[in-house]
Amino acid sequence: MRVNGTEKFFNHPCGFGLIAPKDGGKGVFVHVAVPENLVCRPLMTAIN
Repeated sequence: MRVNGTEKFFNHPCGFGLIAPKDGGKGVFVHVAVPENLVCRPLMTAIN
C-alpha cells in the first residue's frame, strides 16, 4: 500500500511511525526494516 501524507511521528530506535494521509483519512502505521543509518532521515526519505 502506498500512502501520501505527512509524517506525524517516527520512533527511530524501533523503526515505526505514523503517517497522516493527505486525503484526511485515518493515520497509517508504518514499520521500516532497514539499516539504522537510513531510518535517521525523515520517514518518507527513508522509504522512497
